[in-house]
Amino acid sequence: MFKVIRSQTGYASSLVRTIPFTVFAAFVLISTTSASAAQMQITVDATELPRKMLHTTINLDLLGDSVSLLYPKWIPAQHGPSGPVENMVGLAITDSKGEAVRWKRDWADFYRFFVFPNGETDAHSVVLSYICNQDFITAGFSSLGIIDWNCVVLYPEGPAISDIYVDLRLVLPQGWKYGSALPYRETLGDTLVFHTITFEELIDMPLICGVDFRTVELAATGQATYYLHMVAQHSDDLPDEDADSIWVPFRDMMYEMEVLFTRTHFDNYHFLLVLSDSGFGGGLEHRNSSLNGREADAMHKDSWYESGVPGLLAHEMVHAWCGKYRRPLGMATSDYQKPKNLDLLWVYEGLTTHLGNLLPVRAGFVSFSEFKDKTAYTAGQLLHQKGRRWQPLRDTQVAAHLMWGTSDAWRFRKRSSDYYREGALLWLEIDARIRSATGGKRSLDDFCGRFFSDGDPDAHYVTFQLSDIISILSDLAPEPWDSLLDARLNHTQRDYDTTALHWWGYRLGYTNKRSRVLEHEEERKEYHDLYESVGFSVNDDDRIIGIVPESPADKAGLYAGARIVAVNGKRYTYQRLENAVRNSGKTGGVTLLTLRDENIAEAKLEYTDGLRFFTLKPLEGKQDWLKEIAEPRTTE
Repeated sequence: MFKVIRSQTGYASSLVRTIPFTVFAAFVLISTTSASAAQMQITVDATELPRKMLHTTINLDLLGDSVSLLYPKWIPAQHGPSGPVENMVGLAITDSKGEAVRWKRDWADFYRFFVFPNGETDAHSVVLSYICNQDFITAGFSSLGIIDWNCVVLYPEGPAISDIYVDLRLVLPQGWKYGSALPYRETLGDTLVFHTITFEELIDMPLICGVDFRTVELAATGQATYYLHMVAQHSDDLPDEDADSIWVPFRDMMYEMEVLFTRTHFDNYHFLLVLSDSGFGGGLEHRNSSLNGREADAMHKDSWYESGVPGLLAHEMVHAWCGKYRRPLGMATSDYQKPKNLDLLWVYEGLTTHLGNLLPVRAGFVSFSEFKDKTAYTAGQLLHQKGRRWQPLRDTQVAAHLMWGTSDAWRFRKRSSDYYREGALLWLEIDARIRSATGGKRSLDDFCGRFFSDGDPDAHYVTFQLSDIISILSDLAPEPWDSLLDARLNHTQRDYDTTALHWWGYRLGYTNKRSRVLEHEEERKEYHDLYESVGFSVNDDDRIIGIVPESPADKAGLYAGARIVAVNGKRYTYQRLENAVRNSGKTGGVTLLTLRDENIAEAKLEYTDGLRFFTLKPLEGKQDWLKEIAEPRTTE
């Protein structure tokens, strides 16, 4: 039986409590004991979270003529200087007599605030509020909310974030419950009180809360206990309480995780899952928890692949080892202001993406056929990507924060966050190379077992460099890892090297039928994919949204944003377009009438190969390493 946890006391790992409602002024007490350490008591007032507001008051002992307070800028897992300081409002500072204290922002760093004490007292108060107008981080809705602590606090400049100790307090709206990895201590009136942790640990432990809330204990192994906390805008979106069978593959995935990494660096792990069509959608990793968001009906989808829940949870949990515990040296900083060197994101995100795709297959959520089709889809997208001709994969890491949220126009002439998907296929190639070189005696599993069990498990993180990666790979298999990684990461390419697929035992080929994986992508993103045939895709508004360079569409002068009006002389419907492409061998091509701004223009597509989609085809005489890679290690 799987435990559905309604309310309990003790460690907050499994705590879900109902908090009575009392309006009060939240406060934060910071006592700077030395230049290298500080003590903070943080109480956050979340009673207005349904109105998209959070409030904090900070009481400090300010010593000296001026003190710098910092708003977190480089947030772990966000790969860029994206701290939402623009949402902080109402900043006011007073001394113990209630008199205003002057402050000013550093014009050269908008995340630093200079405070100039009046000189008569050390005790001061800093009052601020936060506007929750985003859905990817701290957010508030009528019946649920998300709190990322970096959004609602300032911290003193000087001490390392690992040397600032925090006693956290929180008040929630009446009747709301919560889930978090935070270590719960007690409830005082309407206030939740948590055990002392460091500021670094605080920022690494987000919280979800709401009215319709449920916690399930997924597994309790000899190493750790795993919890899934779910909050939804409607109770019907939560899974049935007695639906034990749906949790079996979740439990099995926890077992697969532990076998792969050989040990944990935590005693408990917490999946925080928000089910909403209007809120958080995506994932953020943390050391022993993860913040995840999917559609409201995700837990009731016809298949786990379509729900996206297992893949998302797997990806973010892999990060507990890859990125959080084992952290690239350049991403390990003593505060949240110093720029991070993102040069090893092909490991941080690429290996995580590969394992996050793989573990749901091993656990039984996803079929091997779906895994293979997704791999074919990814390889095809990389083959279309011609931005690699001027921009090596390494550059997408260094400029990672510039790769998000850019225009989709000419998407295949510029790189995206390719360290995710291209990094994933690189690690798949590495696995197949190890297996091939050792006759299947060793694999990437051996790499993971050694790499992620290295170092002190009680440390907040253990750093690594590229040389550490190459050292273990070289010990596992005598392959030219230096030159391979140099070619894949540091050099431009005319086209994606599809010979990498040969190591798995496959080649990239064509089929005239969409895979279910592609159908799901089209449904989710509301578009129709014709990239492998005429070289463009079209959305549900009849507009072209992507052009493959050197394709028939590119040669015909089409571009993203043009609207299709007619196909072969008849008014446009997508079905007519697809039929025209399918019958192009008989008709000698496809003729489109398009609306480009205010102008009507004809485009003749020189194409006769019919409807085509990428697929993986087995190579005759080659070992099917892809199949073996996907085999479960254990389900017990």
